[in-house]
Amino acid sequence: MIDVRVVSGLNRLTTKGDANALIDTDPVMVSANREVPRVIWRVPAVGSTLAFLASPQSQRLGLTLLVGANLLALALFALRRRSTEGEGSTPDGPQPTRTDLESVHA
Repeated sequence: MIDVRVVSGLNRLTTKGDANALIDTDPVMVSANREVPRVIWRVPAVGSTLAFLASPQSQRLGLTLLVGANLLALALFALRRRSTEGEGSTPDGPQPTRTDLESVHA
């Protein structure tokens, strides 16, 4: 908050952000009986974390992790399928056992 002045029965609030060299061009007009919100609690580093999550670098990282996770899941699925196919099964499914064949012919 840089300046507070009463103009035509309203409070004119002039502000300047921390990262701005200049005063904000649009002052905020507030009635005298209106309560203005204020910061009563803050969590350190949340703002920079949210700024990173909205950045292009974060979006590229998220896409890379998503593609990598899908490739890993696909590779694990292929390895699991290959290991189960080698243990007494055919490409059409598991081979029937002797008891299976006897029950079919009975």
